[in-house]
Parts: sequence; C-alpha cells; structure tokens
Amino acid sequence: MKRFLAMCVLCLLVGSLTACERTDHKAEKTETEITSAQSKAGLETGADSYEGEYNSYDVDEPMLEIKRNEDGTYAIQIGIYRLIQLDDCVGNATEEGIEFSTTEWDGISGGTITFEKDDTDGDIAVVTFLPGWSGFGDVYTYRYYKTSDVPNIYVPDDMN
Repeated sequence: MKRFLAMCVLCLLVGSLTACERTDHKAEKTETEITSAQSKAGLETGADSYEGEYNSYDVDEPMLEIKRNEDGTYAIQIGIYRLIQLDDCVGNATEEGIEFSTTEWDGISGGTITFEKDDTDGDIAVVTFLPGWSGFGDVYTYRYYKTSDVPNIYVPDDMN
C-alpha cells in the first residue's frame, strides 16, 4: 500500500511539473510573439518617425519641415538662415534616410537627409546637399533638431 501511495504521489508531482513546464513554454511563446509583433510594428511606422518640424542650430527656429504624403513620398521644406529657402523638395525613404530632389534653384539638385539620436537634443536630422552648391564654400551639411512630430508645411500662394 505504501508503494502504491508513493507511486500516486510521484505521478502527481511529475504531472504538475509537466504542466508547469508547458505553462512556461506557453508564456515564453506569447512573450516572443509580442516582442516580434512590436518589432514589426516599429518597422512599419519607422518611416513616419521622420515626419516633423526641426529647428536650425544656427538660429533656433524651424528651418526643416518633413511631411509624409499619401503616396509614400515626402514633402520637404529646407531653410538655411540668410542663404536659401527650398519650399518644394520631394523625398523618398531609403535605408539611410531620405533622398530628396528639387528644381527650385540652379546648382541645387538635391541631397540626403539622415537621422541620428542625441542624448541632449533627441532626434537630429542631418541635411547633406549634393556637391556643386553651398552657401558657405565647401560646406554641404546642415544639422537640425526635432521640436515637433507635426510638420508645418505651407504652400506659397504662387503654387496653388
């Protein structure tokens, strides 16, 4: 009788351990699925994180606006204090950031906007124009820091 009782207790212990193990695997799978879903969602919305208003380090005023269009391209407006204002740039997302083009000014055909994180300023956009034009000799790169996720894109009256 003692053997029978010992066997029953042993079966109950093994059964409960197996049930606990199954529960742990189920919890691990659920956690993995959640992490995977969050990563996938982050990738899908990653491009939208480019959108926003960015201030120039030179004058601490909004000088870069990026807005995602319905077709997946970007409407971009770039200002360089006392040098130039580009109101009609079109960009496409790439692995590195956004490649943009414009036909507003002679000598400026476009460039690239890359993004980085900074502990002090948060999101930073680095605008690099294609060689051939620069208001400051051989300087082709300008930095802006993000101040808002909502761009303030405006359309000049002559473009309506």
